[in-house]
Amino acid sequence: MELPWESTVYVDAVISPACVLRGGLATITVSTVSQAAIAYHAIYAGTHGGAPPPYGSGYGGNDKGFADKQGRWKNSWTVRADAPPGPARADVVVSDGQAWGYDDPPFWVADASGHCK
Repeated sequence: MELPWESTVYVDAVISPACVLRGGLATITVSTVSQAAIAYHAIYAGTHGGAPPPYGSGYGGNDKGFADKQGRWKNSWTVRADAPPGPARADVVVSDGQAWGYDDPPFWVADASGHCK
């Protein structure tokens, strides 16, 4: 993704499980600098956003917070039962108050049979 600013703050985000069942729980774990501000927004197949309307399609995965002193932060959400199956990601933005960082961890939403990919 092309950003309108340079990503200079360390950020590494992971979503687990890598294959999420519709109606299941997804967890994002972010590692960054101490006490950084964090925001994320899940993007589902077909570029449907996880935030509630009018900012997204309401499939889940949209929140914010602050890393602890060790630079860790974790958040979970329920993937709505009618979320589109297929590849997905989260756009994760962090700030230390002076600069920004970005990561886009992937995950997959399982099809009706519970299969990914």
